[in-house]
Amino acid sequence: MTGKIDDRYVRNAVRSYQRVKIREIPDLHPVTVFNRFYEAARDGNGCIDRQSFSPMDHPRLLPHLQLYERWDGRFKVRLMGTGAVKIVEGDHTGRFMDEYAPPDFLAQRVAEVEECLHYGRPVFSTSKVPNADLQHTQVFRGAFPAYKGDLKLIFLPIAEIDTLILP
Repeated sequence: MTGKIDDRYVRNAVRSYQRVKIREIPDLHPVTVFNRFYEAARDGNGCIDRQSFSPMDHPRLLPHLQLYERWDGRFKVRLMGTGAVKIVEGDHTGRFMDEYAPPDFLAQRVAEVEECLHYGRPVFSTSKVPNADLQHTQVFRGAFPAYKGDLKLIFLPIAEIDTLILP
């Protein structure tokens, strides 16, 4: 969210947030496709090693992926795919989440990713994401725990609810 978006649209987006089960997300949606990779690659702690994910093996997922690093309780965007950039109307690569997200929206995302890291399991959700045209885009997202050495990471695929990755 890069422009000035009226607070009521942000509040509507925050209120629209719902946790979902993976079975509620279409089989070919990017979140479900990433979940299949996660299930095959996770370790005994429920996390995936960053080195196990090769972008060359998952080119159709890349537009929908975001990758965050956890730094002293803050989350820094390391990667934003073009589809994610389009949904949030801005490329936040290299920025901390608290530098661009409105407070209520930030609190929801941080709670989601902290839970994911704490319990070592993905969290799936849907919500409306506000845009500068004062409309909302309904999305599914997943937060998946990962690591690179001692650094905690989150893979966060996001896409509109009707987006499918066709074989």
